[in-house]
Amino acid sequence: MARFNNFYESINSSILRDYCLEYGNVNAYDKGAYFLHEGDVGKLLGFVSEGYFKYTAIDSKGVESVVGFVFEGECVVDFASSVAFRRKSNVSIVAGCQASVFEVPVVEFRDFVMKEHPSFINDTSAVLFAEGYKRYLDIYRKTPTERYIDLINEHPDIVNTVTFRDLASYLMITPVYLSKIRKKLADRRLYDI
Repeated sequence: MARFNNFYESINSSILRDYCLEYGNVNAYDKGAYFLHEGDVGKLLGFVSEGYFKYTAIDSKGVESVVGFVFEGECVVDFASSVAFRRKSNVSIVAGCQASVFEVPVVEFRDFVMKEHPSFINDTSAVLFAEGYKRYLDIYRKTPTERYIDLINEHPDIVNTVTFRDLASYLMITPVYLSKIRKKLADRRLYDI
């Protein structure tokens, strides 16, 4: 699958990847296992070598929503909370399927980048802010159908990787509404399902 998180193109992501591959311990996660619990300060940073993780948030009624994904070849971490500010996380990170991760302690990685790449945390934080802001604006600028088409055009394999329910949650719609979108698009033959 094409890289899901496009901001990796704007940062020196090899710093994260190379550090995890060189110093990380491989850990396997079963589907549904937590990499990070909401409310905890993240202790680990990882490079996903197999599988994927979903980032989730719980609303005031206790309903879980999918707010992001990381896939094979990407780093799994709540960067803002764990690396930049060392605060409690506002999200949980959960394995979406059987997954393997090269894990390193956040504290060790942070010490390394502060010494070897002192602008990395600030530069990465700025890029993440810009990407988050773009995604936030797209909620208002685009319809759910437009967001779905964009997602499928950029990541056609996502429908074969992520559960239907998680995909609907990420798009901020119900699974029933996503089914209607897919049927309408299939009827209009805008893309192949």
